[in-house]
Amino acid sequence: MMSRLLRAAGALLLSFATAAAWAADADTVKARFAEKFGGVPVESVTATPYDGLFEVQIGDELVYTDADVRL
Repeated sequence: MMSRLLRAAGALLLSFATAAAWAADADTVKARFAEKFGGVPVESVTATPYDGLFEVQIGDELVYTDADVRL
């Protein structure tokens, strides 16, 4: 599971922000992340200083994603 999560994190880092991402907020991203990775306990989601990029805390790990939580 952790290996899959780390691969997903790497892929998410490479995704580009879209106009929809700019309009999204942290609660929306958290909900979308929970839908896509149901068994992963998301502790927090924070908007970064970069438009459309969010930091997701999962335990002691950080991953980055756009608002669509694309891989």
